[in-house]
Amino acid sequence: MIDRAKVWTGSLNATALGQPEGRHIRLYDTTLRDGEQTVGVVLGPEEKLEIARLLDELGVDRIEVGFPRVSDDDRRAIELIVAAGLRAELWGFARAVPADVDAVLELGLQASVIEAPVSDLKLDALGVSRAKILGRIEAAVAHAAEAGVKVAFFGVDGSRADLDFLQEVYRAAIAAGAAEVVVVDTLGIAAPEAA
Repeated sequence: MIDRAKVWTGSLNATALGQPEGRHIRLYDTTLRDGEQTVGVVLGPEEKLEIARLLDELGVDRIEVGFPRVSDDDRRAIELIVAAGLRAELWGFARAVPADVDAVLELGLQASVIEAPVSDLKLDALGVSRAKILGRIEAAVAHAAEAGVKVAFFGVDGSRADLDFLQEVYRAAIAAGAAEVVVVDTLGIAAPEAA
């Protein structure tokens, strides 16, 4: 039995979510961005290019090539990967911030994840209201989609978000032009043992 005073979980653990029929789930590799967040892991542009080539050789359909505004090295790595002529879909990464979306556009990426915090805990920590983040999401997704970028939106800390607000956010992202929405468990709390 889980001691709820010691284990913090989100409301998704208590809600039965069914898989709609006819939906296809795609997995994509995030090593070049998310993997590099591991303590002690620092990859140079050429190393990222080599990893991308190997992922492509393995037949990975979708590679998240990086977050261009995080550093000049990341931007250079993305330029190298885009120029390599890989078969995989190459995806950028951006926050729901105009300059982030512009960086993805400047690099000629045809697809990008756009993310924004959606839990009240994250929003309160940032001093941002639900209405303000919703406006940022709509503007960023619309900006990218209008430029021809395929957008996958994900709500940071979605597993701890109010489910009604999470649904509102995802509907707004789709209405603004997102081709996909992604459910992420930022803190790893939607564990089966927590149900």
